[in-house]
Amino acid sequence: MTADVGLLSHKEIGRARSRCRAWMIRLAKHLSPLDAYTVRPDGSQPLDLIALNAGVQAGVSPFALRQALLAYTQLPEDILNIYFSSLLPFALVHSTMPEMSLMPLVTKAFGMEMMVENTLGVVCVIRVPNLWATGSSPRGGLSLLYLLCCRAGAVLDAIRRFFQPPTLGVDERVFHGSPPEDEDDAGVRVLFCEPIEEVPGLYIVKEFITQMEHDAVWSELKGPKAAALELETLAHRNVAHFNRRFYYGVNRIGVEGDSVNAKPAFYDWMQRRLKNEDPRRKLQDYPSVAQTFSCDQLTVNFYNYKDGDTAASGIAHHVDSHASFMDCIYIVSLGSHTVLEYNRHGVPPDVAETFGVFVAPRSLLLMTGESRYSWTHGIAGKRVDILSDRIPPVWRGDRVSLTWRCGRDAPHRRIHCICKELCDGE
Repeated sequence: MTADVGLLSHKEIGRARSRCRAWMIRLAKHLSPLDAYTVRPDGSQPLDLIALNAGVQAGVSPFALRQALLAYTQLPEDILNIYFSSLLPFALVHSTMPEMSLMPLVTKAFGMEMMVENTLGVVCVIRVPNLWATGSSPRGGLSLLYLLCCRAGAVLDAIRRFFQPPTLGVDERVFHGSPPEDEDDAGVRVLFCEPIEEVPGLYIVKEFITQMEHDAVWSELKGPKAAALELETLAHRNVAHFNRRFYYGVNRIGVEGDSVNAKPAFYDWMQRRLKNEDPRRKLQDYPSVAQTFSCDQLTVNFYNYKDGDTAASGIAHHVDSHASFMDCIYIVSLGSHTVLEYNRHGVPPDVAETFGVFVAPRSLLLMTGESRYSWTHGIAGKRVDILSDRIPPVWRGDRVSLTWRCGRDAPHRRIHCICKELCDGE
């Protein structure tokens, strides 16, 4: 490795060693003994890297780390894979080609040997612009990235469950703008219903409503007329009920017209589209079960993210009441994106995996079968989403979700339920 970081004084090198050692000690709290994971770059085996001070918990987004590695090393973009977690101060930089080592491709670096917990680790040090959002890099001093040579396979075997799995359904077009729609097109438009295979029974329809329809619904629910809405205040969000009220706490659905808001202008046409009965919109590959119900209950959820004085909106993990509602839950999103988190009930904690599903504005999320009854879903109360190492962090804005359901008229028996543990039936 060549020392291509500019001249460093003995004092600066001493500070760098001290800080690097501190980061290795933090790493050892998660990976111990360290010698099971570190390796010397002697060419005998492929090498990967741990970015000791560039994890999410240290204030570095994986996107910023990726851009720094591409700009200040010789690492090729197509083989880089970054594992990250909001629970960890470090990130794992892994080659997607097992036969290709990330060393000696790190050429704009100098090396340091660090002894921690009787383990001699080799660290590549790169001088980079300040990546740290929360002050973990020294202000006004050197901005150094510490890359520890490691065996990625051993690291993943030990702590894979802590790394954030890929967010499902991320569509980069959302961040760059979709092509304009022909709102006046008199023909039939086909919308594709796509399964989320990791969560059985979960489907998404992108652009379920047009931008013009979205804006009209948004205006009705968030504009001047919305002042007349009767809202119910829950933890971190407000809700409004239409046609039939849902009573939280007792998990009971009311009768039509009792203690609800007047039906909005979009109620009937959207109800028809959810049944795939809109003559101008054809839902391709739409599950037949979703076409058998006429939704008679609408809950509108208001998520506020712009008020910095209040906690970020979200909703705790839950399943929609089995006893109150039929087999399908339909969620239409307005305003900002969000990420819904799904967990399979009954999976042991040491192997449980949370799947994040990216929900774009104007989309329809459909829960049927297993995803409806056996998986909990929720929205983390945060203002920014880290979706990938290829996309910058995305800030949430105010969001409105339309949750459509069909109330049960007959009792739901727990004995017949596919997930008795989560069932609130008789």
